[in-house]
Amino acid sequence: MVSLEIGAGTPVTGTFAGINWANGPYFIKTETDPTGGTNYTIAGASELMSVPYALFSANGTVGPQGPIGLTGPAGPQGPIGLKGDIGLTGAASTVAGPTGADGKDGATGAQGPAGPQGPIGLKGDIGLTGAASTVAGPTGADGKDGATGAQGPAGPQGLAGSAGLTTSVNGVTQVAGAITLTTANIAASTDKNYVTNAQQAVVSNTSNTNTGDDAVNSNYSSLVTNATHTGDVTGATALTITDGAVTSVKILDANVTNAKLDKANIPLSGFGAAVADVALGAKKLTGVANPTDAQDAATKFYVDLLAAQLFSLKAQIKELIADNSLLTTSVEIGTQQWMRKNLDVPTYRDGTPIPEETDPTAWAALKTGAWCYYVKPDGSTDGATYGKMYNWYAVMGITTAESATPTPTEIAARKKLAPTGWHVPTDAEWTILTDGLGGTAIAGGAMKETVTTHWSSPNTAATNSSGFTGLPGGFRTNNGTFNGIGNYGYWWSSTEDGTAVAWYRGLHYNNGYVDGGNYSKTAGFSVRCLRD
Repeated sequence: MVSLEIGAGTPVTGTFAGINWANGPYFIKTETDPTGGTNYTIAGASELMSVPYALFSANGTVGPQGPIGLTGPAGPQGPIGLKGDIGLTGAASTVAGPTGADGKDGATGAQGPAGPQGPIGLKGDIGLTGAASTVAGPTGADGKDGATGAQGPAGPQGLAGSAGLTTSVNGVTQVAGAITLTTANIAASTDKNYVTNAQQAVVSNTSNTNTGDDAVNSNYSSLVTNATHTGDVTGATALTITDGAVTSVKILDANVTNAKLDKANIPLSGFGAAVADVALGAKKLTGVANPTDAQDAATKFYVDLLAAQLFSLKAQIKELIADNSLLTTSVEIGTQQWMRKNLDVPTYRDGTPIPEETDPTAWAALKTGAWCYYVKPDGSTDGATYGKMYNWYAVMGITTAESATPTPTEIAARKKLAPTGWHVPTDAEWTILTDGLGGTAIAGGAMKETVTTHWSSPNTAATNSSGFTGLPGGFRTNNGTFNGIGNYGYWWSSTEDGTAVAWYRGLHYNNGYVDGGNYSKTAGFSVRCLRD
């Protein structure tokens, strides 16, 4: 018995789909070759019978759609199919998903070891001289008398006087000269040294010397004109010396000593008002106090000090005119003077440009200085408020990648980031600031801006009592992404902690603590400068 499937072979002419069954009848003829060759013989023919409904459906009109039948009961749950293959990974989305809420702050880490002591800062300008005291200090004791000067040369011999008259007194004759008398030659008197006015005209004392036992009277006062007085003059009547009678040649060397002069009442110009300029003969006037009144003399030291202060002030004014960035206001906190705003300069001190880097991948690979602005999720920036962010390589002025251990030549080639007269503070200088504000546990409140214009609420403990006015500028991570604006503010120090990290300080919106630690040198933090 043989079964044949009609329609599965290769058509010679026409197709089954092209048969119009309504034009039948159609017959099927079968021929076979029992030997398997092509010498076919007729085996039989039979009519192809069609199904009536199939004929109608192929050629009749379409009837109206019948009503939907009732839903049959659900069949039993089939077996779970085999797990399919994992589908291909879809293309990465170009739209960043929303930023998740900040996680809770982690526990404060243990305090790291203190960084090395930074270099001693440059010596500050000399301060202005304080106001003069209105209370005079005690008068110092008189200095010792100086040594007596050398005896001056003897003056020239005077001209010889004319011959005197021949005179006779008490039987003693003396021709051509003064009469030399002894006590025996003088008339008897109760005072053996007493002479009359008449005798005075022709008599001179034997030695022209008063031995110290004479009392002043009108007669002796007349005689003293030509006498040498070495003792004290006593008596009720003071010795009268007419104006101009005592000249320098009449005062013998060493006879008028300091002890015999009332120096407290001798003015610099001499006795009486000055009649001419006082010449000191190229000598110095020493021991002069600093001036307090308008007409007081000033010493060279005092004038030199004022001149140095003026030159220093002139240099500072010149810097202010040359560099507008120095017009940024500053604030004194303890012994330090800080800039009140974050640094926002695009060049190093010598004018060398600092590259701006916006690409995250390029930022993460940097080993040289660069800056950027914080880019918010909406793409905006606010450098006018928060300043620029710098990586630590810019803080140190590194313009060419250095060795793992920088050589002296590489260190010498570094630039300065801060303007003239300022520097990026060391870790130790940050510590001086926080210690002076009561320690890290409370200093943050004294350093934060008080309102919530920039800080997120609640801005805990903010008083800004120091005037530092710290703002929450956020930071750029070491992989180039931005984080934390409104919540955190971070500032670099110039102190490194190994080859990969450096020390920083940070402030937080939800506490009054000052965060201190180390972070990757590739990160972008704010910079606040300290006065040299």
